[in-house]
Amino acid sequence: MKTPARLAVGMLAASGLLLTGCASDPTLEESWPEVRQKVVDAESLRLKMEGTAADKEEDKDDASASASPSASLGTDAIQSANVDLAGATDDSHLRGTMNVDMGAATMAIEVLRRDADVFFKLKADGDDLPPEMGMFSTLVGDRWIKTNAEQAAQMDISLEEIMSDLEEDMPAADAFDGKDLKAEEVELEGRKYLKYALPEEHHEFGRTMLIDPESTTLYRLEDVNSEDEDVDANATFTEWNAVEAPEAPASEDVFDLAELQELAG
Repeated sequence: MKTPARLAVGMLAASGLLLTGCASDPTLEESWPEVRQKVVDAESLRLKMEGTAADKEEDKDDASASASPSASLGTDAIQSANVDLAGATDDSHLRGTMNVDMGAATMAIEVLRRDADVFFKLKADGDDLPPEMGMFSTLVGDRWIKTNAEQAAQMDISLEEIMSDLEEDMPAADAFDGKDLKAEEVELEGRKYLKYALPEEHHEFGRTMLIDPESTTLYRLEDVNSEDEDVDANATFTEWNAVEAPEAPASEDVFDLAELQELAG
């Protein structure tokens, strides 16, 4: 799976799982075709990711070269991130949060999308932020920043792109035929899941996979390889086909980014 490294870069291993053997649970050969098809057919979902990135040299001159809020989100600077996105797989609507730790600075981003209109809130703190970021935050205050889909694409906030990458890396429907991959029973917050260790040839998709046996849906991928070989990711999938479109913010709570561009000349 090509993780949204530009947003989260890498993922922090989840803990707190109670593992018990369960020989009677279905093999992955039996359940995977249905699980896979439900991913392909999904119209909406909620995706949570949390993680950390490998240490990298940060080019501070490049990081402060632009006054654009998105310019400060370079993946080389990100040390850890938590991402929570819920919306449509065609990006017609989306709402979510991203909390990013860049060592000397932190950022909290809230995003809301309705069709072509994209709104976000950005809060940043730390000694390593470009001066323009502080001025930008003062100007906008607690209002939603309105931009369009094309400009928002520069921030790489796209559930459609994430799911497209996921589908690209998913094993084929018959990938586990004859492999007799048994499940371990996992109890997480009082709910039962089936956990499978995936063969090495599918580690780009994930090293382990959790399936919800009640709905036969993908629940979690653990230790997912990103495009950066030093970064792994965990991703949790819930609310399949159950996410409703959010309401757009009231006009008085919105700052149009076009106004800032006019002020900047």
